[in-house]
Amino acid sequence: MFWYHQLGLTEILVACSFALLYALYLFKIINTSKRLHTSYSSVFIKLALRSIAFALLIIALLGPSFGSAKKEIRSVGKDIMICVDLSKSMDAFDIQPTRLEKIKFEMKRIVEAFN
Repeated sequence: MFWYHQLGLTEILVACSFALLYALYLFKIINTSKRLHTSYSSVFIKLALRSIAFALLIIALLGPSFGSAKKEIRSVGKDIMICVDLSKSMDAFDIQPTRLEKIKFEMKRIVEAFN
């Protein structure tokens, strides 16, 4: 199949409403042919041709692609180096709780900021 993602609720609702409206269109064509006393074969041939043309138009708008292509993707990034002092002076309580705990907290924030 040519599904790139699973259908969500919106797509299902649109497809169901389209099918309902198309069924109403078919009902209208049948009623019109009854009132005009025309043959069903010509009506259904025209309906089939319109349906095929519309289906092919939708398929063309979706732009299907066949086969596979390999492409090299280059990613650009930057390396970050952070130096931390781990001496006994980092256990001072001038910054609560300690300087070392503050550095750990800030390092976690930096890591979470970058994916």
